[in-house]
Parts: sequence; structure tokens; C-alpha cells
Amino acid sequence: MNYDYEPFTVAYDIGDLPGFTASNTLTAPTDLRIRADYTSVSATWSKVDGADRYLVSITSDPSVSIQQQTTSTDIYIDNLKQGTGYKMTVVALVGGIKSPETSQYFQTLTPQSPPPPSPSPSPVDHCHNCTDDDSCTSCTGKPFCTNGTCQICNPNGLITTDSDCYQRGYVCVMNDNESGCEKCTDSEKCKLNYGDEYSCNMSTGKCEKTPVSPSSTNWGPIVGLIIGIIVLVILTGLLIFSLMHKSTKPLPFPEIL
Repeated sequence: MNYDYEPFTVAYDIGDLPGFTASNTLTAPTDLRIRADYTSVSATWSKVDGADRYLVSITSDPSVSIQQQTTSTDIYIDNLKQGTGYKMTVVALVGGIKSPETSQYFQTLTPQSPPPPSPSPSPVDHCHNCTDDDSCTSCTGKPFCTNGTCQICNPNGLITTDSDCYQRGYVCVMNDNESGCEKCTDSEKCKLNYGDEYSCNMSTGKCEKTPVSPSSTNWGPIVGLIIGIIVLVILTGLLIFSLMHKSTKPLPFPEIL
């Protein structure tokens, strides 16, 4: 859309245009339609017979008007203030004659503040809201779920080979609802955490397998087995000797008559 206008700013009302006289030969523009934007406005109106141009005045202050002339029946004006009320007045012109005014109020748009972003839901902290050991797979170094929290060891079961307690030979204890690895103070805890063959080395505080003492070996069955084998061997030798002795006796000769 092409506009042909001559913009200028004046300090008088449109009704007091110097050099122009009102005439009944020109009718006022009708069907004024205004479309306001944030910093601009466009308008259209009906054509006035006999007019060769139109004068558009936009006023926000009674003493100052922004005026533009156009030869068409539409106009576009920018550089307005956002959210401000204005009055638009249109008159038709020909020579030194002006028509009666047509006026309409409008207001430029006000930018709407964007709504505050909705808070994103907090991620579920499985390390402090676990339901089982599988819930703790992403909690590094805390593979056991105890009292709803992923912890370093499970005080209610055997220590597994991938736990920190096992690597240190320590026992798993519960303090202030949190489990952790500590040095052992008695063998019963070692047996609970590692098995019956473990006992507590009080000097190191570590659970170690209990060495088998030779003095504790039950030799009775072993000695009895050895004696039984020896007796069996002796009896077998006597039997063989007896059989061989009988086979070497000379046969008796028959009596001669």
C-alpha cells in the first residue's frame, strides 16, 4: 500500500487551520475505521466527493497534534507510545476549503508481561527415597536401601564383595539411621556380616577367617582307622603263612605188607 502524505507538527487545533475556510460543499469523511498496534496506527475512511486530499491529526496532548496529509483514503502513522490514548481527526481538503471534522478515540496496545515460568517438578531423589536395593543403582558407593535411604552397607544381611565394608574387612553398623563401615569389636558381628568361619582380629579391627588349630583336630577316628588297617594286614599275613605251611607237608607213604 502506497501513501502520499506530507508530515508536519503544528501547535494548533485542526479546526483553526490557517488559510482554510469551512465550506458546506465538502462533507465530512465517514466510516472512519482505526486499527491500532503497539506503536503505530492505520486508518481508512470513505471518499469525499470534490476533495483532492485529506488531513489526519492524531492528538494525545491538547496543545500538540501529529498531522499528515494524504491523497488516498487510508493512512499509516508510527512512532506512537505504547498503551497511550489518542484522538484521530480527519478532514477533507480542496484548494483552501476544508470539510467538517470526523473524530474517533483509540489507544495503542500495551505489551503483556509473559507469565512467570511454571516451576519444574523437582526430580525424585531415589537415594533418599528408595524402596529396595535396585533403587540405589545410581547412588554411587551406596548400593543398599535401608530405612528408605541408600547407604553404604546393609546391617540386616551379609556384606557383599562389592561393598566398601568388604574391601576393608569391617562390619556394618547403624548409627543415627545411617549405616556405615566400622572396625569390629567382637566376633559375633563378623559372623553375622561374613559367616560363621570369621572372627574379629582385635588388634586390627578386621574380620578374618578363623585359622584351624592343629590341637583342635579330632585324631580319634584317624588313629582307630590306622590301627584297624594294621590289624587287618597282620591277620591277612598269618592266614597266608598258615596256608603255605600246610601245602609244604610231605605226603604219608603207604604201609608195605
